[in-house]
Amino acid sequence: MGYDKLDAALAWQRNLPPAGSNIVIADTLKSNGNFLLHHFIVNHLRANQPVIVIGLSQIFNHYFLIGRKLGINLQTLKQNQQFVFIDGLTHLTSYTQKAPFPSVTTPTTPNAVLNGTNVQEFYNAIRERVEASGPNPLVIIDDANVLLWAGFSHNDVLSLLHNIRVLIESVQGTLVTVVHADEEGNYDDESDSFVRTMLSRADIVLMVEPLQSGQSRDVHGQLSIINGPKQRGLVEAQALHYRLMDNNCTFFAKGIAQGVLVCQQQFPESAYPWYLVMTTQETLRTLLENLEAFKPTILPSPKHQRRRACVSIIIRWKGHEHNYKDKEAMATSWRQFLDKPWVKNNKSGGPELLFMQRATRTGDRWSGHVAFPGGKNEKDETDIETVVRETWEEVGLDLNTEDFIPVGRLDDREITSAQDGKLIMMLSPFVERLAYENDISLPSVASVHWIPLQFFLSVEPYSYRPMKIKLMNKMPPHLRSLAPVAQGLFGNMEVPAIDLPDGNAASPPRLWGLTLGMTSQLIRLTAETTSGRPIRSRNEKRLAFVDLERSPPKYSFPDIAVLVWLFFKIGITWQNIRGVRKRSRMWINSWVEDADLPLYYAALRKSLAVAGVLRVAGVMMMILKAYKLLKHRRGVVA
Repeated sequence: MGYDKLDAALAWQRNLPPAGSNIVIADTLKSNGNFLLHHFIVNHLRANQPVIVIGLSQIFNHYFLIGRKLGINLQTLKQNQQFVFIDGLTHLTSYTQKAPFPSVTTPTTPNAVLNGTNVQEFYNAIRERVEASGPNPLVIIDDANVLLWAGFSHNDVLSLLHNIRVLIESVQGTLVTVVHADEEGNYDDESDSFVRTMLSRADIVLMVEPLQSGQSRDVHGQLSIINGPKQRGLVEAQALHYRLMDNNCTFFAKGIAQGVLVCQQQFPESAYPWYLVMTTQETLRTLLENLEAFKPTILPSPKHQRRRACVSIIIRWKGHEHNYKDKEAMATSWRQFLDKPWVKNNKSGGPELLFMQRATRTGDRWSGHVAFPGGKNEKDETDIETVVRETWEEVGLDLNTEDFIPVGRLDDREITSAQDGKLIMMLSPFVERLAYENDISLPSVASVHWIPLQFFLSVEPYSYRPMKIKLMNKMPPHLRSLAPVAQGLFGNMEVPAIDLPDGNAASPPRLWGLTLGMTSQLIRLTAETTSGRPIRSRNEKRLAFVDLERSPPKYSFPDIAVLVWLFFKIGITWQNIRGVRKRSRMWINSWVEDADLPLYYAALRKSLAVAGVLRVAGVMMMILKAYKLLKHRRGVVA
C-alpha cells in the first residue's frame, strides 16, 4: 500500500532511480513535493546507499523528525556517514553578508569550481562529501528557488547547479532537485526562465500539482510522471492522484477516490506544462554552457603532413525590437550577454549561425561549397592566428575585437583524400559569440547566410535531397582518362545534405560534408549534458538534423554498395585481428568513426576496381556471345 503504487509506476530496479539521472520535482506553493524527497531518502537508506541532503529550506532537525516517523534513525546514520546533511542556510547567510554570488569562469575540467572564496568553500564542501560517499550517492537539493529569493542571479545559480550536477554524474550518482513551478506569470521573467531551464535539463520530471477542482477530502493533489525533453525513456509517462497521511502517502488512479490501481494512461507531449518548452534564450544558454565545459579532441599534425586548417563558427543574437549596439554596455562574457535586456526580454529574436558560400574557382576542391569562415594556416602560424586571419580575409570580421567572445571549440577532424587515402590536413573548429548584428563584407566569398539556430532543432524529418557526387571523381589520378566511361559504369554516390533557408537566394545554399558534420556536433550540444559529452540513449528522441549525419552514403548501383560494405567490414575485422586498428578519440555521431574513414575510402576504391573488372568482363562476355551467335548464323546460312 502507500508508496508501493508509486514505486510500481516508476518501475525502477530496487526502487532506486537510474544511476546518473537528473530528477526534478516541480511542486507549487499549494502542493508541496517534499513527501517525494522523504520517500527517496528512505528507499536509498534501506538499500544501504549513501544520501546527501543540501538543505536550503529545511534544517537537519526537520529530516530527523520525518525519518523517525518513517522508522529511520537519521542521527545514527549521520554518525555512520551514510546520511550527510549540508546546511545550505548557513552558507547562504555567509554569501549575502560577505560577497555577491560570483559566476563561473571557463572550466578546465568538467568539475571546475566557482570563483570566489565563499562560493568555492560551499562547492568544495559538497564535492568533499560527494567524493567521500562512494559510488551511486543520492544528492538532494531541497529548494533551488531559495537561491533566487536570496538575491543571487539566474545565471549564477544555474552555473552552481550545473557544476554540482557534473560532480554527481562523475560518481554515477543521482541528483534530485526541488523547484517551485507555479502558473506562468506568477513569478518575474527571471524566475520563469530559471524554472524552464531546470526542467529542460531534467531526465525525469515529477510534477506535483493541486487538483484543478480544488482539494477534496480523499484527494490532495496530482502527481504527473514525465520524461524530460530529451525523451530518454527512463519512466513511463502517467498521472496519479495522491492522498497524504501522517507517515504515509496513498497513490491511486485519477477519478478513483479510494482506488489503489496505478493509472497507465500515457501523458501526452502536447499536455506538457509551459515550463517544459525551452525558449530560444534557454537553448542558447544550454549550448554555450555545454561548449564552455566541453573537452574537445585536439589532433596534432603528424610529421609527414603539417598542414592545418581552422574555421570559426560564429553565433549572433538576431533582435527585432531593440537598438542594442551599445559599445559602453558591451558584455565581456556570454553570461553577461544573456543578461542584457535586449536578449533576456526579447521574445521575437533568436540566435543565428553564420555560413558562407565559397566563390567558384577552377581547381579548388572546396569551390562553391557552403562552409564556415576559415582556411589553411601559414608557416609557423598557430590555430588561433589562422582562424583570426582567415575570418577577416573571407568575411571581414575581426575576431580580436571586443565584439567577439570566444566560447569554445569542437573536436578536430582529419581531412582524408578519397582518391588515395592520404591525409590532407587537420581541421580545427572554433566557436565565437558575436555581440551584435554586424555588417559583413565579401572580399573572397560568393555570399553569406545567417541561419536561425531554431532551424536545426526540429524533430520532424527534413525533405531528403542528397548531394550527388560522381564516383569517377573518387578514382585515382592515373585513371582519370577513363572518367567519361567510368561515370556510366559506376554512377553516383549520394551523401546527406540539407537546403538552408534563405529567401534572398536564387537557389538555397546546400549544407553537406564536413560543415554538416561540424554543425551536427554543435547542435547536439544544445541537449543537456553533464560530462562534456551529450547523453546518448536508445530511447532518446533525436533531432532530425542530427540524424542526417548518421545516414551512410548511397550508391546508384547496389553491387557497388554491397562491395563497399563487404570490403569495409573485412578491413575492420583484419585490423582488429592484427591489433592495429586506431580507435577514434573523437565524439562521433556519424555512421563511421573518423579514424576508419581511410579504411572506408580504401574499400570504395577496391569496390570500384572490382566493379569495373566485373563490368568489363560482362561486356566482353556479351560481345563474345554475340560474336559466336553471329558466326553460328553465318554457318547456317552457308
